[in-house]
Amino acid sequence: PEIIPCKRCGNKFQTREEKNGHECVRHCEQCNKKISGKHFVMHMMRHTSTEKAFKCDQCPKEYHTPADLTKHKLVTHVRSEFTLCVVCGKMVKQVNLNMHLKTHQPKTEAEKRVYPCEECSKVYCSAASLRAHFESVHLGVQVLKVKCPHCEMRFKEHSKRTAHIYKYHLKRALFTCIHCQKEFYHRNNYNNHIKVHHSF
Repeated sequence: PEIIPCKRCGNKFQTREEKNGHECVRHCEQCNKKISGKHFVMHMMRHTSTEKAFKCDQCPKEYHTPADLTKHKLVTHVRSEFTLCVVCGKMVKQVNLNMHLKTHQPKTEAEKRVYPCEECSKVYCSAASLRAHFESVHLGVQVLKVKCPHCEMRFKEHSKRTAHIYKYHLKRALFTCIHCQKEFYHRNNYNNHIKVHHSF
């Protein structure tokens, strides 16, 4: 039988299925950690590289790897723009927090005015929201004002940008189900999963 070696960790296998299914782990002799094979090269760059070639464009920080730079940007520059609403649990841009909190307060008679869409059954609480809906849904106008700090992608909403950053730049999920460990990039998908599969 053919012996199939793993190029990452050196282990040998009888079949391709065995090789593809094994957990590839390598031992770093410099820090005595066990590292996943696909992350080993990046890990070793931290030990061997003296030059921090990846510079943050928003502050003086420098990093050995692009992954470290991306993590720094998300934690320091992207996430710090947002704060958690203690009323509804949504992540809200810091500068919009006061306006957002007002949405949870009882409305005056003037504020209870609604703006119905003449094309469909949707109703909005402000003229600006109605206009944005009408342009986006009925006129097909794409308003992509939120830019990813790591690439050229643009989004209509901050939540979509955050999901994009986690999925494509950090390569990890925003939400993990505590019952089955399934991962999600969008809060709605996570909430629907909990309702369908784990509501008791």
